[in-house]
Amino acid sequence: MGGLLLALLMLGGNVTEWFVAKFQTGVTAQWWTWLVTTEPDWVKAPSKNVNLPFLVAFFTCIGLNGSWSLVKKGSGWLLVFLAISTVLAVVQNLVGVPLAKMMGESPLLGLVCGSLTLMGGVGTALGFAPELEKGRPLRRGRGERGGGNLWVGRGRFAGRAVGRLAHSKE
Repeated sequence: MGGLLLALLMLGGNVTEWFVAKFQTGVTAQWWTWLVTTEPDWVKAPSKNVNLPFLVAFFTCIGLNGSWSLVKKGSGWLLVFLAISTVLAVVQNLVGVPLAKMMGESPLLGLVCGSLTLMGGVGTALGFAPELEKGRPLRRGRGERGGGNLWVGRGRFAGRAVGRLAHSKE
């Protein structure tokens, strides 16, 4: 069964309430969370996302592929890449935060639409979502939470910018 077909089947089941699928994403089993929890927290058996150990394993494997000989091969070009990436990350935030403020959105949304996602990727944004919402909700009073909030906000951010640009040229 293809992914799209399964997604449509699940959507139909949930919408019609013929069957409602709920997936458990939190795990409290200590044998699963020991790798991603500090010892004082691990004793309390906090709920962690089921994907965290997989993420740690994935990025560990990527890190194991790196070596100092690879860094030496890149030499000066790696420093140029680092400098360009750093400048672009700062520019993304210097543009994103004021644009978000001009549109009446939280400045944190400017960071999310700036270097947070463009340099770190979607996983980074999802990882920071709970912390960002503690500081100031990205969409005040809408009842949205977590990663979905980031996508809704990001879509609105881009839609407003494109819409204003299109109307200003007419």
